[in-house]
Amino acid sequence: MAAKKAEKAAWLSGGVSAAPARRMIAFSYNYGALLLKGGPLFLGTWTVTADLSNALVAASKPVPEPVHGLFLLDTGASGTCISVKAADALQLNPIRMAPGFGADGAMQSPIYLAHMHIPVMTPEGVQVDLNWGAEMRGVKDLEKPMGLVPFAGKPLEVVALLGRDMLQFARFTYDGIAGLFAIEFDLTSMQAAMGGAPTSPVPPMLPSPPV
Repeated sequence: MAAKKAEKAAWLSGGVSAAPARRMIAFSYNYGALLLKGGPLFLGTWTVTADLSNALVAASKPVPEPVHGLFLLDTGASGTCISVKAADALQLNPIRMAPGFGADGAMQSPIYLAHMHIPVMTPEGVQVDLNWGAEMRGVKDLEKPMGLVPFAGKPLEVVALLGRDMLQFARFTYDGIAGLFAIEFDLTSMQAAMGGAPTSPVPPMLPSPPV
């Protein structure tokens, strides 16, 4: 008991440091009627992993071009998913097949190694690339339900589902009445989980995020 009282007194006097402030990066957009039609969508890009890119360069082979499109936030997806069409465009081969369950029941889905990029803003107004490389479940015909979606002045296809593996580091506001959506990612927690910085300066291939 005495030890706990001493610890509390030390904390109150500044002897024990408080938890570090969380560093947040954000994305927001005024969707209007598109929020009802398409849901919360993000501009995003898929690329091959750095290891695959380096291996292709070392073998004097071309590196597939990045695939740009829309990432749909999906709280029902346990992990972030890539469309099979996008994976094919990146010339990715599945590393294995895995059981899953979707709207059509039980299924076997391809698992790919891929790298995702989402342009976001820091509190200082600096655009950075939120990127994450991992195993991604492939979803066939992901782009078909919505087709081409006019977003930020461009017709784009849905190429990914942003799942709970990313949303565990996020908090978001869905304002269906006003057609607004905003999301913040906790960079501090992401860095701890990934063992490194998940952000970098935005490469030229990435589009600017709408505000």
